[in-house]
Amino acid sequence: MKAIAICAIVTAAQARSIEILKIGFKHLAWLGTLLATAATADETLCIIPPLDSPPESQAPVYSQQTEGQVKFRAREGRVNRDGKITVTGDVEVRMGERFVRTNKAEYDPETESFSIRGDFQYLEPGLSISGSEGRISGTGKNINFTGSEFVLTERPARGSASEINISEDQLLLRDIVYTTCPEGNNDWTLRAKSMEIDQDEGWGVARNVQIRFGKIPVFYFPYLSFPVSDKRKSGFLLPTFGSTERSGTEFGLPYYWNIAPNYDVTYTPMFMSTRGWQQNVDFRYLGNKSRGTIELEYLGEDKSLRTERSYGLWKHNTTWGNGWRATTYIEDVSDRTYFEDFGRDIDTTSRTHLERNVQLDYVNDNWRISTRAQNFRTIDPTLADDELPYERLPQILVHGQGPTGLSALDWQLDLELVNFYRDTGVTGKRMNVRPGLSFTLGRPSYYLTPSVAWDYTTYDLDNTAPGQERKPTRSMPIFTLDGSLVFERTVKSKRAFVQTLEPRIFYAHIPFRNQDNLPVFDSELPTFNTVELFRANRFIGIDRLGETDQVSIGITTRILDGSQGRQVLSATLGQAFFLSDRQVTLPGQAPLTSSSSQLIAELDLALYRKWNLDLVYQWDPETDATAISQTRVQYLPTQSSVINVMHRFQKGVLEEADFSFVLPFTSRWGLLGRLNYSLRDNATLERLIGLEYKSCCWGLQLVSRKFISRRSGESDSSFILQIELKGLSKIGSRASNVLKNGILGYPGN
Repeated sequence: MKAIAICAIVTAAQARSIEILKIGFKHLAWLGTLLATAATADETLCIIPPLDSPPESQAPVYSQQTEGQVKFRAREGRVNRDGKITVTGDVEVRMGERFVRTNKAEYDPETESFSIRGDFQYLEPGLSISGSEGRISGTGKNINFTGSEFVLTERPARGSASEINISEDQLLLRDIVYTTCPEGNNDWTLRAKSMEIDQDEGWGVARNVQIRFGKIPVFYFPYLSFPVSDKRKSGFLLPTFGSTERSGTEFGLPYYWNIAPNYDVTYTPMFMSTRGWQQNVDFRYLGNKSRGTIELEYLGEDKSLRTERSYGLWKHNTTWGNGWRATTYIEDVSDRTYFEDFGRDIDTTSRTHLERNVQLDYVNDNWRISTRAQNFRTIDPTLADDELPYERLPQILVHGQGPTGLSALDWQLDLELVNFYRDTGVTGKRMNVRPGLSFTLGRPSYYLTPSVAWDYTTYDLDNTAPGQERKPTRSMPIFTLDGSLVFERTVKSKRAFVQTLEPRIFYAHIPFRNQDNLPVFDSELPTFNTVELFRANRFIGIDRLGETDQVSIGITTRILDGSQGRQVLSATLGQAFFLSDRQVTLPGQAPLTSSSSQLIAELDLALYRKWNLDLVYQWDPETDATAISQTRVQYLPTQSSVINVMHRFQKGVLEEADFSFVLPFTSRWGLLGRLNYSLRDNATLERLIGLEYKSCCWGLQLVSRKFISRRSGESDSSFILQIELKGLSKIGSRASNVLKNGILGYPGN
C-alpha cells in the first residue's frame, strides 16, 4: 500500500513529531504460539516479567489512528539527502496494539520500510522482544529482528534467537533457546538450529532440536514438528519408559498418524525386556452423528509364556437427534490372565468379566426406551458354572412417566422383555410390567408423595429341573408413602451459618407371594446403605420382589457457610422398622425375622478447609455388633501436601487400613507414599513410596510401587520415572496418573 500522508510538525517546545500512516496491517500473534501447545490448565508456571520497557514517548500525536494503520512518532526527525527520514528520541512505531520502542529509526519512502538502529523493544499483547537491530515493512506484514530475546508473558516463557522473521503467514527463528524457567535459571532449555511456523498449514517445524538439563543434552531430535492451531499433524510423540517385575524394562515410542480431519491413530511399539515387542494401536474416528475408539494390543510371542497375547476394545456412539442414540461396547482378551500380567492396578487385575453390549435408546420428555444385546466373557477361572452371568439376547426396557392432567397426579409405567441365556442351568424369557400412580404435595419446606403400583411378571423357561413350572407368574401390588420436612435456622458466631434439620419418613407395603418357583436371573441383595433404606424392594433385579411392611425413618442435618454456601457439615441417621417377617429369599438364604434394619450413621465434616472427616457406620441390632464401618480423615496443611488415614470394615468380608501422604520437606522436594493393608488377610494390597521435585518450570516424580496383581494374591512391582518440562511435555511413565488414583487429594486432582 502507498503512504497516505507524511507530515513534520514542530511543537512550541521545538520537539518534532513525524507520523507515517499506513493501512493493511494484519494481526500478528505468531510468537504466542511458540511451543505453547503442550500447556495444561492446572499447571503452575514461573512468573516471568516482561522485558524492561523504555519510558513511553511524550511526543505529541497530531493525527488519529485508524484500523489497519502503521505510524510512528519521535522527538526529532530529519530528511536525509538520499530521501530517507531519520527519527531520534523516544521513537515509537505503532501497528494497532503492537509497537516498537527505540531511540533511533529510519524510514525509507522508496521501500516503505523502517530500519531500527540500536537497542529496541517490540511489544504486543502477551509478547515482548528486545534486540539490537530490526526492520519493519510499512504495512507491518514483514518484521525482522536480530540478536533478540523474547518473553511470552501469558505462557509464561522466555528465550532468545539470533534472528526472528515475522511475515504475514510465516514465522522463522534461528538459533533459538526456549524455557519456562525464570531469568537466571536455565534448569532446562529447548534449543533448535531453526524453527519455522506456517499459519496456513497450522504447524511448525524445528530442526536439530536438543532438550538440555543445565548444560547436559538429554534428548536430541534431528526433526520435530508440532501443531500451532487446531490442525493435527502426523509425527512421533515423546517416548515413555518404566519398569515392572513381570514385564521388565519397558520403552515405548508413540507415533501419531493424522489420517484425516475426522480419523487418527496412535501406534506405539512397546518393548518389554522379559516379554518382547507389544504393538499398541489407538484408533479414533468422528462422523457427523457418530464417534468411537478402537484399542488394540498385540504381543506376537510372549517370551515368558511362548504364546501370543492380545486385547481389544471397541467403543462407539451414534446420535441421530430427536432422542435416538446407539452405543456399542465390545471388549475381549486372548487369555484369562492377560489383565493379571499387564494390569497396572488392583481394579484391573481383579476383573472377572468382560462386557459386550450393543444398545439402542430413545428418550423424550415422557419416555425412555432401550433395546440391547449383552453378553459377557468370564476370565475368572475360580467361578462355578452357576455363578456365571446370563446373556441378555435381547432385552427391551421401557420407562414412562408424566402428568395425568388431574392436579398433582402423575403416572408411571415400566416394562421389560428379556431373553436370558447361558450354557448351563435354567434359561428363558421374562416379561415384567409395572404401571403406577403417584400424587405429590410439596413446597420448598416439605413434600409428601403417596404412590401405588401393580407388578406383574411372567416367564417362559427352558432347561427346567424336574417338577419345576415352565411358565410361572407373579402378580402383586406395591404401596409407598414418602414425606420430608426441611427446617432452617441461622447460627451466628464469628460469621453466619445456616443449619437445616430434615426429617424423613418412608412407609412401604408389599404383600407376600411365594416366589420359590421363580428362577434367579439377575436378582441379588445389595449392600445396605441410605439409598436402600428408602427403597420398597430390598432386592435389585426383577426375579425377587420382597414382601415388606416397613417404616423407614431418617434425619439429616446440614451446616452451610452463609457467606459462601459451602457445606461444612452433613450428618444423617436412619433405620428401618419391620412390622412383619420377610419370607421371600434368594436360594440358600434363610427368612429374615429381625424387627429392624441396621442403624446407619453418616457424617461428612469439613473444618477450616484443612480437615475433612468422612464417617459411615452401620450397627446390627440383631448381633449387637458393627456390620460396616468406614472412617476417613484427611488433613491438608498446605496446598501442596495431604495426609489421608482410612479404615474400612465389612463383617465377614474385609477389613483394610489405608494410609497415604504427600509431604514436602523443602520448598521443592517432597516425599509421597501409600500403604493399603488387609488386616483380615494380613497382606499388603499396595505399597507405594516416591520422591517428587516441583519447581515452577520443571518437575520429577520417582516412584517405587508394589501391588496385588493376581487373584492368588501374588504381587507385582514397578518402578516409575516421569519428568515434566512445564510448558512443553511430560517424559517417561505416567506417574501422575498412578499418584492421582492412589492418593486422595493428590495436589493437582
